[in-house]
Amino acid sequence: MRAVREFNVVPAVPAALAPLSELAFNLHWTWDRETQQLFESLDPGLWKSTGRDPLRLLAAISAARWAALAGNPDIVSATNAASERLRDAVEAPRWFQGRRDSPLGLVAYFSPEFGISETLPQYSGGLGILAGDHLKAASDLGVPLTAVGLLYAEGYFRQRLNADGVQEERYPPLDPLGLAMHTTDVQVTLEIAGEQVRINVWKVQVGRVPLYLLDTNVEGNSPEAAAITNRLYGG
Repeated sequence: MRAVREFNVVPAVPAALAPLSELAFNLHWTWDRETQQLFESLDPGLWKSTGRDPLRLLAAISAARWAALAGNPDIVSATNAASERLRDAVEAPRWFQGRRDSPLGLVAYFSPEFGISETLPQYSGGLGILAGDHLKAASDLGVPLTAVGLLYAEGYFRQRLNADGVQEERYPPLDPLGLAMHTTDVQVTLEIAGEQVRINVWKVQVGRVPLYLLDTNVEGNSPEAAAITNRLYGG
């Protein structure tokens, strides 16, 4: 169970660069090269050392560095331009909005994994990458799609070779509050194998497409129920 977390006190993003937080929480940046370049320009060394993860990057920048960035007109201008691109990507009419004769109201897309970015380790291979690309394409085309998947507490495994040359795997636990997602007020209860299982719902924004991830690692569930969303392909 997620009973213990580490809390880090980090400098607040300056008002002049406030859009950076919104840009980091919407995974549209994963296929917007200019926004990736913006994040890298904040601190190239940190961008690399944090695994090219915008949230980790913003948390790692020092107060002194933030002050310098806020006073850099090129950085401020690039931040505002990226914010405008995101707003356009999320709100502007796209291909689908021009199909006035379409009877389609909403598409529900279900997948056990979504490969959107390494910063959201919730996929294993080709199926996940395909599902992630579908969400990105739906966003670009303006298709009214809502995606539903599972939030795996341990994401995907890390591999290494031991002294005997045998492959070993480890599953580092994930803290969803450190990922580009938000908790929702939604909790559902579903009977599984005779047990009433509580399920929390997390929301990830992929451009204009919402992705809802179901999480059974909830207080009050049995260890067996909590482990349902423990690992992708863990069985």
